[in-house]
Amino acid sequence: MSLVGKSGILEIGKDAYGIVHEGGATNSGFIVGDEGVIVVEGLETKKLAQMVKAEVRKVTSKPIRSLICTHFHGDHSLGNEYYLPVNVIGHALCRDEMIERWEYSVNRFATRYDGNDPAQAAEHRNANPTPPDVVFNNENMTLYLGNKRVELYYFGKAHTSGDIVVYLPDDKAMYSGDVVTEGSGAPYSEDGFPASWVNVIENIDKLDIETIVPGHGTIGDKSMAQIELQFLTGLRDETRKCYDTNVEVNQAMSDISVPSFESWSDGDMFNIAVSRLYKEFSGEI
Repeated sequence: MSLVGKSGILEIGKDAYGIVHEGGATNSGFIVGDEGVIVVEGLETKKLAQMVKAEVRKVTSKPIRSLICTHFHGDHSLGNEYYLPVNVIGHALCRDEMIERWEYSVNRFATRYDGNDPAQAAEHRNANPTPPDVVFNNENMTLYLGNKRVELYYFGKAHTSGDIVVYLPDDKAMYSGDVVTEGSGAPYSEDGFPASWVNVIENIDKLDIETIVPGHGTIGDKSMAQIELQFLTGLRDETRKCYDTNVEVNQAMSDISVPSFESWSDGDMFNIAVSRLYKEFSGEI
């Protein structure tokens, strides 16, 4: 039975689970092996970490051995400390970003709670940096939970500099982090590299995938990545035309419309993506 469009605690493969939310909240998951559990995403708060641990306990009494961090953004990583002393696994660039931009990440999320949940805002501001302490610098890393194979891929800069995806080849399933999200508009790229992002999703598209747990949104299949690829490719190409003809960036934001994605071709996220593309084309980023 297809899981596409579903949310909740879902078994996406043999002993592999997605914790998937409607309404855009950050998704996570966990993988159970012979020797223990790997959690994917530390999420944002102590409460959410406790929720994930409770879901793990419903499935197995085996210990959590490791935590995979797909990228540095706080909604995926401010909860990392609540899993210690497990190893936190991620790309070397994710580690660098989390350390160098810790204050930015904390403030970005704490300010969301200042008005309605001061205790949560204080938790964020008192959070301890917990970057990956097991890192890889190349394109991939393979983990084993007994016979359970877990492949981590770094295909280049995308949503951030250090995004990885978590692929379960035997299950044809992927936890994509924010490289792939359930789209209804331009993806968040304030720290992103939309031109490089195209190449990243092209590599994802080469994998044998039937199920995607996106960073945000309900369960998808490979078409979720392909739709995002189509949009980002069109946006890159249309923006390049403006850049090459010396159209000023603010004018380009008004002029550009991505074919077949006209309803996505507006708003702050769209404008940020155009601005980031201009910086990529000029070599500024």
